[in-house]
Amino acid sequence: VDDVYAYEGRKSGFNSGVLLIDTDRWREDDIQNQLLNLTIKHHEHVYGDQEILNMLFKDRWKKLSLSYNLQVGYDTYRHSLGDNEWYHLFEGIPNIIHYTTQNKPWSHYRFNRFRDIWWFYYGLNWNDILLDNQILQENFEKLIKPITCHASIFTNTGDIEGLPYLLEQLPT
Repeated sequence: VDDVYAYEGRKSGFNSGVLLIDTDRWREDDIQNQLLNLTIKHHEHVYGDQEILNMLFKDRWKKLSLSYNLQVGYDTYRHSLGDNEWYHLFEGIPNIIHYTTQNKPWSHYRFNRFRDIWWFYYGLNWNDILLDNQILQENFEKLIKPITCHASIFTNTGDIEGLPYLLEQLPT
């Protein structure tokens, strides 16, 4: 399958919808200002944050398994063009399902893969999630231990007005 993120002479690129970031190194290398400067310089010629990130990191990134960013939606589009190869890139249920394109599972007339999983989780409340993970069986001290991850942010990056503030507030 061709790398759909390869462009402008690059052999490959990445999708910015799901990122695993070393926040300490991000700060050390002043990535925020590098990205802002690139955006100022190229804002008229790029498509959103994804191209700016690809410009900055070029070949300084690592590809994760498809299981951590399985893009569902683009595969439906490719299938409509007669290309089924995308459907067979990953079998099973991924760790992270990234619903891309306009083919979102919450749209009434969309029937792409893993739509049932989205609706299952949509129907849960936090009590169901806590009970499923047996957190209530843990003692209180374990329950209030500091979290082990830095941040999980799920949003449309085009709608983030206070991104610099958000990055400054992330724990070190």
